[in-house]
Amino acid sequence: MILKGVTRYPKTIKDVAPTQHKYGADVTVSFHTDTYKPTLEVHGIDFEINAFKHNLKGTILLNHETDNIYKAQIKEVLNTGIFDVGTYFRATKALEPQTSWLISLLGKVPAYWSYANGLRDNDNFVLQNSLVTRLSSTSDTSYNFDDRLGHKTSSLFNYNARDIDTPTAINNAKTALQTAVDTNGWYNDFSHWHWADTYGDKNQFEQLMTELKTLLNGVNYISLGASEAIEYMWLRKQFKRGGLYQDGNELVLLSEVTNDNTLPYSVIDSTLSVQIDLTGTILENKEITSNIDILKVDDNEFIVQIPYSKYDGFRTVRIKETTAPNYLNFNKPSIITKKTSGSNLMVITDRPTNIVVFTTPIEGELYQASLVSRSNIMNTNHIIKLPDVTNKDVYIGAITREKQSILNKL
Repeated sequence: MILKGVTRYPKTIKDVAPTQHKYGADVTVSFHTDTYKPTLEVHGIDFEINAFKHNLKGTILLNHETDNIYKAQIKEVLNTGIFDVGTYFRATKALEPQTSWLISLLGKVPAYWSYANGLRDNDNFVLQNSLVTRLSSTSDTSYNFDDRLGHKTSSLFNYNARDIDTPTAINNAKTALQTAVDTNGWYNDFSHWHWADTYGDKNQFEQLMTELKTLLNGVNYISLGASEAIEYMWLRKQFKRGGLYQDGNELVLLSEVTNDNTLPYSVIDSTLSVQIDLTGTILENKEITSNIDILKVDDNEFIVQIPYSKYDGFRTVRIKETTAPNYLNFNKPSIITKKTSGSNLMVITDRPTNIVVFTTPIEGELYQASLVSRSNIMNTNHIIKLPDVTNKDVYIGAITREKQSILNKL
């Protein structure tokens, strides 16, 4: 239920507040590039297969001039869920065709933008259509900033690979990530994924993700796309008040976000993570349910995902006891069965997933991967038609609705 213009609401028994990072994480991790081409030479598939393996999320910044040829493949990879999307903004070109194409592709304009080639112009158009626009400069790991034009990234990984070498690039990226971890910030890397075919080691993204995941061992992190990350930050910054009150045998969670910064809320389609403590309430030590997603943190500690889409406002969410809770699950999925029958590959997972199948040469590296097929049905059972895989290794990527992923070799 959405109540516009509410200035008074029932007396609450407990105050609530959003978490600094989505889902109560301590640090947010993002990666993005400036185009998407699902071919071997430009490493779009290379990044995707490694994102599956390391349970990280990438973002592809799109522009109709460079990416329209791959429109069908872009829709498919976005439906899989391993990539988020942003805008590659050509400030000196016609403006409306850029946003119109994105709306036709996505149904909205993405929140995260990048100036193409460092050319900054038409700032008013940018502010009216995005939450932030970045330039290729470093090093900012804050997750509580106000600047929306020319914002710095945390690292420019393969700029360093181009200008120095891959080991130095990895060390610089690790330094930036450690700063984000130490300050509860946002690690946000920009790299030209296609540069991996020309500058530095061709397997640079597997090296990078391996090293960064080692650093993240034991860290409560969440990997989000750049647009989702910036949407969350601004929703959290504009939270005004919230609380719990009792209504019969239920609790009602109130949450209010107001657009004091005059942001283009048409680009927002996200949720706000609001933490609640049920100690001392009628639902103390009870399992709970609602019509929105809930993450259970402890016996009486929960994080409720309040939906916000294309407008600010006041939200009420009813919470009640249940004997059959269905909480968000941030464990990685497991593949229970993976076998071939003729030219068919059968994959069964322990909970609903989307599946992507890749091949490499026998004993080849992941940067050599080719895409075979996607099964974007969010199910436990998948049957995929295989081509001739003689002298090839087959890999299976699986991702849940919570965007937790794995990569298994057949």
